[in-house]
Amino acid sequence: MIQTLKLLLISSAFGLLAGCATQPLVIDAAHPASAAAPEAVASAARSNLAPDTDTRRTRELLARRELQAKAAEDEAPADQTQINPSAPKPATPPASTSAPKNEKARP
Repeated sequence: MIQTLKLLLISSAFGLLAGCATQPLVIDAAHPASAAAPEAVASAARSNLAPDTDTRRTRELLARRELQAKAAEDEAPADQTQINPSAPKPATPPASTSAPKNEKARP
């Protein structure tokens, strides 16, 4: 058991020393990990908070609809009762209390 641990320790130390004895990897300027390498071309990131085309189109439609409503409001009389206050108001039909006509008679 002790001999196995000694052998493992010696081989680990020898492997560590052998790894340090090798020459480091040579990285030229074209390699992306090089400090002398040029930075990557960064594209302008689109903000997620910026309105997209659908949002812009919806806002344009709503603004146009609002302008049309204001124009129609300016052209139409303010209130029909102010023009003719004695005009009768439209009556609402009474609620139907009879049973539906499509029911079948039961024997």
